[in-house]
Amino acid sequence: MAKMKATIRNGRTNSAGRVFNPNHNTRKETRNLEGHIDHDRTAQNVNFKFFANGNVEKCDSFDAKEFEQSQYEILFGDGQKAKNDRYTKDGHPERCKTVKEVYQHPKTCPMETIFQLGNRQTEMSPEARKQIMIASTFELIEQLRQKHGENIRFLDLSIHNDESVGSEHAHVRYTLSATDKFGFTVPNQSKAFQEMGIERPDTSKKEGKYNNPLITFSEMLRSTFYDLCEQKGVSIDREVKNPSQKHRDILEYKCEQLQKSVAELTAERNTLRDQNSITKTIQAHFDEVKIDIEAEVIPERTRKGQVIEVAKAKVKKTDLDWLIDRAKLNIGIKTAYDKLQRFGKELWRDVSMDNIVADLTERAETAERRAREKEAVAKQLTDNLDRAYQDLHEQEEFMRRIGVWQRFCNFIKKFRERQEAEHSDRTR
Repeated sequence: MAKMKATIRNGRTNSAGRVFNPNHNTRKETRNLEGHIDHDRTAQNVNFKFFANGNVEKCDSFDAKEFEQSQYEILFGDGQKAKNDRYTKDGHPERCKTVKEVYQHPKTCPMETIFQLGNRQTEMSPEARKQIMIASTFELIEQLRQKHGENIRFLDLSIHNDESVGSEHAHVRYTLSATDKFGFTVPNQSKAFQEMGIERPDTSKKEGKYNNPLITFSEMLRSTFYDLCEQKGVSIDREVKNPSQKHRDILEYKCEQLQKSVAELTAERNTLRDQNSITKTIQAHFDEVKIDIEAEVIPERTRKGQVIEVAKAKVKKTDLDWLIDRAKLNIGIKTAYDKLQRFGKELWRDVSMDNIVADLTERAETAERRAREKEAVAKQLTDNLDRAYQDLHEQEEFMRRIGVWQRFCNFIKKFRERQEAEHSDRTR
């Protein structure tokens, strides 16, 4: 059997600088909004929770944000409270942070590592490959817990089998922590690496983007994962096809990052399209929900002295707020979707995925300039997407709060049943 590729990727944020959403890994409702997911296979995903007391629990869909933040409270709550007390005592209350803010900050949020073994073109069966990948991942986690349990605190593990492209893979989320001078556990990557004895690759040179302890740590994870897979009879292709970052031409590297940005934008565009489709469905049938409207006749005089009767409607404030929120939500989502569609078409015209490497020398400078310009546009669009998704979530909470959510769900259910019945009648 030919050698198999195994990949490991670390990160906390995407190319736009936004912290990863862990519910993409664990929450079924969030994955249902993703355009690249095979929803028929989502039930095959497996999730594990790692509690601060050392227990591990296998579970189905769950809210990873809520769970991870609760573990942050347990792990870092005392340390953050002590830090806030010191800030307040020193006269700098503006520096105080909640544990939630620490959890959401790009420097102290959880690290996420993706493990993948082979792909859909690999000779080994998907099931056998998945079992080796899962076993090796768990063994690697156990080794790290035993050796660096005070500095690496695992939060959750998600095994995905429902991606429409790519192969089965595992998302491992954890935090790198250390003990501060006051004896409290705090999220601190640099100090964690110091306590773990992990140095930058070249200690004779200054620490930088391509020479820091995280690179050494990532290489340690990669090598250990390769070894564990090979112990189970898999021959791993360890050859590096591309030169390392420090020897690679800077324009070539930036063009490769542009390719990754295109893929991420495509996934986000598909997500926004699905959200917009859901919003259109709600819009199409929302008007049929009954809203109490009262009307009273008010006599008015015209300029000529004639008396006419004018009917003025009265709408309850809760119903009016509901309609205003719905209108803002739909306008916001549609605007973001239209902009993202136009930007996506322009981007695909400008960047040829098949020929970008072959034409690298001629197009490098142009691609670099366009990347800078479009990075700002992409960030704005992704911000719009985040706001639209948040508005959609707030809309649901609002409907629940005023007691019409269940009525709305029942209406949609009856409407779908009626559609299915009409479709059955037409196809007979």
